[in-house]
Amino acid sequence: MQYDKNSEGGLKKPIPIIDDGKSSELIEAEMEVLGDDGIDIDAGEMEMIKQDAESPEEAAEIIEAERKVVKRKAAVKKAREKIDKATPSNALTQRPSGGQTRAKGEIHMRHVYALMIGRRGFDGVAPIPGLYAAAKQANLLTREYRRGCLYAAKFLIDTEAELANLKERFRIKQKENDRFLSSLTLMKIEPYVSSKPAEPEWMYFSPYSWHYTELLLEYDLLLRKAYPYYSMRLIDRKDFEQRVLSLSRDLRRLFAMNMPYYFVGPESFRKKDAVYLQAVTDFGELDKDIIERKVAPKMVEIPKQFL
Repeated sequence: MQYDKNSEGGLKKPIPIIDDGKSSELIEAEMEVLGDDGIDIDAGEMEMIKQDAESPEEAAEIIEAERKVVKRKAAVKKAREKIDKATPSNALTQRPSGGQTRAKGEIHMRHVYALMIGRRGFDGVAPIPGLYAAAKQANLLTREYRRGCLYAAKFLIDTEAELANLKERFRIKQKENDRFLSSLTLMKIEPYVSSKPAEPEWMYFSPYSWHYTELLLEYDLLLRKAYPYYSMRLIDRKDFEQRVLSLSRDLRRLFAMNMPYYFVGPESFRKKDAVYLQAVTDFGELDKDIIERKVAPKMVEIPKQFL
């Protein structure tokens, strides 16, 4: 249990450490019990401890230890009132911890690897965000949306539309290229394989990051299928660029589209203050359906304050 300090250095209400194996029912009960001065050890027992202790300091330590036992029992009792009565008390401290969704992939083309890592800006040149920067920004947007930022909702809705658009475009390109390439030779040419592909492992905190990665790997496969035909000069450089390499611009645009975002809180929106007015200038007026919560991002749980 941690404590929040006020500006004078005193202690405010205790802040529970949520992900420590305790159920939410037990955490809430502990908060209630800690703030209830009526839950304490018996006055007679406290007097006996003081008489038996060798010093006031020892008495204080014993009293504090006994007080914690009483508070703990009271919290467990309160928590049990909110769960199935057949559930044993020890189950209240067996809540699974948080974790991550992990996945691995293989990248065979250096062009795709460059898209993954991005490039830093230098000498006045703007940075080129890669997969990791785009994923980090998507996680930020998700958090800011849950804090009530309607402009975050707009950015996420636009992201979902662009993801759907690119997935369809990549699917069509895959079919077109497969038909075209198979018509160029009697041999069935296998996709290009790197002798030592990159094998990154990703942790996912939002669905957007997952879909970014899927598109990146899809692009890698498109390149791998077309590159052997270019290397054997069955197609020229111009055809290779038009059919495959041009898709890298779509991915760069996708990874960069959320970078201009900044937080516009509900208070700014209500007061129409300078932050809100700047957002209108930078991002445009919000759609009425977003303001009225009729349209919302599909990949994020709707914040409670929106319900």
